[in-house]
Amino acid sequence: MQRRVGGLGIVALGAALAAAAWAAPAKPEGPSKAAASSRPARADSLERHFKQAEADFLKGRRPAAAAELQEAAKMLRGLAARLPEDHQPALRDCAGELEQMGRDLAGPKARRVTRAQLREAFARAHYALAASHQRTASGFWAKKELAAVGGNLQAAAHHLMRAAAWEGHKLEPARATAAREANVIGRRLKKGTAVAASKVGPVIKRLGEEIEAYGRKLEK
Repeated sequence: MQRRVGGLGIVALGAALAAAAWAAPAKPEGPSKAAASSRPARADSLERHFKQAEADFLKGRRPAAAAELQEAAKMLRGLAARLPEDHQPALRDCAGELEQMGRDLAGPKARRVTRAQLREAFARAHYALAASHQRTASGFWAKKELAAVGGNLQAAAHHLMRAAAWEGHKLEPARATAAREANVIGRRLKKGTAVAASKVGPVIKRLGEEIEAYGRKLEK
């Protein structure tokens, strides 16, 4: 059954983000918004909630797991609010899914929630974040705001790798290479190290293609 995020199927979401990134660059509301949305600390905090929710779930502490899911959902909604408007629905849908799971775990439907469902929801959240950050990187590349490009490239690569980890699979070689390249180029851009323009555009494009391909894999 096809998963849906932000009113779009997973594949449709990836295709829409990739197409928009190249046909009409995203219009972030300023470098501070992109920088804030790609801070590693915030991503790490989200991941801590995911890991703690799974740990509590496995130990039978369902109310505690539910509380972690609600906190993660709150964080996703906060991240969505800091992004351009057309990026927000996918993250809000992921937040809604986590909130519903939290309500189920805290109520009479607790035993219907499985570990696999938790991990799939976490993977979808990271996928939505990866797609959003890649699109944002492309928009800032059009403006040549290099530090913002770098931060968003690193964030996109991070979320793609975390999505695969929660899904329980290693990234395919081409996908892993695209993520590594994006992380390396992103780090250099963020630090202000010179990078040939001929390298940056293709790295952003390849990462977008691999995120889209990963979305097709999630659908299966």
